[in-house]
Amino acid sequence: MEPSRYLHDVVFFNGKLYGVASCDRLLLFEIGYDLGNKPKISSTERIISPMEHLRDLPHSLSREKVYMIREYVVECCDRLLRVTRFIHNDCSSSRSLFFEHDRTVGFTIFEADLSTNPNQWRRIKNLGGQALFVGRRCSKSFPAGEGNGIQEDCIYYFMSDYLWPDHPEDPLGDSGVYNIANGMIIPLLSQTATVPRHLHGQWSLTWYFPADAV
Repeated sequence: MEPSRYLHDVVFFNGKLYGVASCDRLLLFEIGYDLGNKPKISSTERIISPMEHLRDLPHSLSREKVYMIREYVVECCDRLLRVTRFIHNDCSSSRSLFFEHDRTVGFTIFEADLSTNPNQWRRIKNLGGQALFVGRRCSKSFPAGEGNGIQEDCIYYFMSDYLWPDHPEDPLGDSGVYNIANGMIIPLLSQTATVPRHLHGQWSLTWYFPADAV
């Protein structure tokens, strides 16, 4: 089984390309060049193998329920982070639209410790004054501060990147700000904010950052 076929997310970190694959594996991709001087991924190396404790739930979640998982990998202050998003559906009606009632209920964060042998994931509970913005098309850390209104040690999310492209649901229907310290989720936008509908494909919503912050 080729591990690169089951990637959840990828990121450039310290000049190298890393990816999070199924079973919580961290992969390092070796990028070479063909005769046409075009980049080509020649092979992959498993940096971190599966570890049982990585599926530990956030303290606020019940082990009696079933959750859908989504993974992101983000560079944050020279750290390589794996962010796990837990999604739950409380609706028992078989008539409901597919994923219509699914909502994000928690996150866990692990740092890749590349100084140990073997390398391993290490759970962290704060971001050192940073905030994370996660999504399928763009994930990034950003410094919190009074001037920009961003809260530290929080995860911002709005992209329903687990929905089918033609899903009619409001693209901000599952959105919020998750506080890592207390597990609380607050709305991302006010109830009066106008949200575009039926966006998909290349026009799907994504995070936008100032040029000097990229």
